[in-house]
This record gives sequence, structure tokens and C-alpha cells, in this order.
Amino acid sequence: MTDITARNARGQICRPFYQWGQKPGADGRTNGYKCFPSGSNRIEDARAFETIEEVADWLRANPSWGVRMNPGSAIFYDGILIDGRPR
Repeated sequence: MTDITARNARGQICRPFYQWGQKPGADGRTNGYKCFPSGSNRIEDARAFETIEEVADWLRANPSWGVRMNPGSAIFYDGILIDGRPR
């Protein structure tokens, strides 16, 4: 299984989490791991993925995009590690 992590300002390890949504994103989906284009936290701009592997593939192919992670429900664009390696 793929592991995606980043550290928040407190030094905590953060990981993507699956979200159940009300409003669809740019891809028309409401549920999933949510990735966002640089500078946006608008759900209308987000892409949702069913698996963490899909998220990893998307983040590698789209380096300006970020992913929403917990704790804190923040979107991380920088410092993302995929299986321990910078994306």
C-alpha cells in the first residue's frame, strides 16, 4: 500500500483522508481523497480519487497540485513524501 505523508507546522505527520462530500468537485464526484490545484481550496476545483495509489499517481504527474490531509484538514502542496521519497 502506498503511503503519502507531509509534516505540518507542529511537526506532526499528516496523511490524506477520505472525504464524504455534499458538493461535487471538478470531476463531478463528491467522495474520495481530494486533490486541489495550486492556490485553490475550492471544492469546485478539486479532483477526487478512490484509492491512495490514484492520489500518488496524480500528485507525481501534477507537481503543482496538493492534497487535503489530517490532522488539521489542511491542503499540502509542498513537502509531500510518497513512500518516503519526495514526489
